[in-house]
Amino acid sequence: MFTVNIRVLGVSSNYSFRGLIVAFSRLYKYNPTPPHCYLIYDLIYEPENIDVLVKLLDNNTIESYLLAWRGPRGNVLHVWGPSKCELIHNIVLDASRPLYIELYSETST
Repeated sequence: MFTVNIRVLGVSSNYSFRGLIVAFSRLYKYNPTPPHCYLIYDLIYEPENIDVLVKLLDNNTIESYLLAWRGPRGNVLHVWGPSKCELIHNIVLDASRPLYIELYSETST
């Protein structure tokens, strides 16, 4: 058994884990490039090494997300959507490890 650490910002408790997974898969189907492919891969193969922070809109669609991966050479943040600063502000990382940040927008390829 594994635990996936996903935190949600921006809405009440009117969302479900299943709904988040469906929303993640829709992002990937629409645009199967980074960072969405990293998110899906890590949810499947490396859930113990990631934290995901999601900003939802009122209709429970994903506005932005941050994928924090704890890799062997440091922490990597993949941040997608317009709320990058808010998401980065809400993540806690090990300050003794190197940090790499990748910022993406809707038009990133």
